[in-house]
Amino acid sequence: MSGVMRKSVLVVLLVAITVFAVASAAAAMSVTNTYDKGTTTRTIWDTSQVACYKLPHGVNHIGNIHMELSFKPNWADLDVYLLNADGDPVGGVDGEQGYLASFTGREVIDLKVEEIINTTVTGTGDDTDVVGDDYYVLIVAFNETAKFRVDGYYPMNDDPAASTSTTDAYNYYLQNYRMPAGADTWKTIAGPRYGYPYDFMPTSVGKVSGRLEWPADVENKVVEYTQADFVAGVAPAAWESYLYFGDDWDTVWENYSVDGTWKPRSQEGGTWFGLLNPGPKDPQGTTKAGDFTPMNTFSYVPSLYVAAADPAMGVFGGPALGITTMGMKATLTYPENLRIASAPRTVRKGNTVVVKGTFALNGAWAPGVKVTLQRKGATGGWKNFKTATTDANGMWKVSFTATSTARYQASAPGAGDVQLDTELSGARRITVH
Repeated sequence: MSGVMRKSVLVVLLVAITVFAVASAAAAMSVTNTYDKGTTTRTIWDTSQVACYKLPHGVNHIGNIHMELSFKPNWADLDVYLLNADGDPVGGVDGEQGYLASFTGREVIDLKVEEIINTTVTGTGDDTDVVGDDYYVLIVAFNETAKFRVDGYYPMNDDPAASTSTTDAYNYYLQNYRMPAGADTWKTIAGPRYGYPYDFMPTSVGKVSGRLEWPADVENKVVEYTQADFVAGVAPAAWESYLYFGDDWDTVWENYSVDGTWKPRSQEGGTWFGLLNPGPKDPQGTTKAGDFTPMNTFSYVPSLYVAAADPAMGVFGGPALGITTMGMKATLTYPENLRIASAPRTVRKGNTVVVKGTFALNGAWAPGVKVTLQRKGATGGWKNFKTATTDANGMWKVSFTATSTARYQASAPGAGDVQLDTELSGARRITVH
């Protein structure tokens, strides 16, 4: 993923951080699809994880920090970042965080440390030490469950008793780092899954939106962040979300919870708090002719970026360490004027098949419209198969005798103009045995 995070200022009140119920990693995902007059709304209750580890000693000499994340399976989408003492992301190679992750099972980050901020000297004689600056290694799970490990090194003052200078070229060494410590051991982290329910296909022209709220009690389907939390400045975690289009994963939009703080943003007059796709000037959905057209897959990617400050460490004590699991509620809306509402997945040969659906245009049910059910067998293209007429509520139904396995889609005349001339539904496969 390698989304470049904007710098954030950690403003966290200890009050109420501990009252958020953190959903367990085993909490079951819940998905609900509802449909109304051409718009499908999908509500997903799910969890995501992030892992954060503090380097064992403050970096007290200029030089290079190198961290390499290894993970398996290699198609899982994990990223590695470095955070500074405030928990903010710092620049890697050419200002980017992490690279090499495209199906390699590896991601690398390099940072050239050019200045040490905390040059405080502690101890005396041979026990002298330079405190140095805190850094954190952050592993973000964008997709899938994967095993991971992190290896690397960072610069350290070699002999503070001889010189506490943080720049002497002769007086430093590279401290090795490994998490977990065992050479052949791995940790497991889980992000939202690939594919359904985060993949969806708009079939018509209209707005596409993604709404993300957190933290949430997934089991009881409750968003726990409130107006009072927003006013108090409570920042439970930082999230990011993306929407991709088509097989090449072109970015439609991206969003972050870092508008000056890590707290969820106030949305729609303070009626809810979280992330929403950008404003009207940015791409919002599908068009008849343009970059984002119907009948293509959109992929929504929500991800916990980093847990907020650990209450035990104080307000500015850095992010929570270890693996953090947090619940979320994602709401996706997209246009789907013509729809197959129900059809059997399997049926015995010779039995009757009933396919039902609905049709709407311009946000209203479309009565009295001829809908054609099309069929595509093992060979050849789509062929008109059966027809039906929508009732006053835009509903239609066809029935036929099962003969062989095939795919089915519905077709109906569209509204034209900026809308489609011909509306199509998503396809359904019916297996005959």
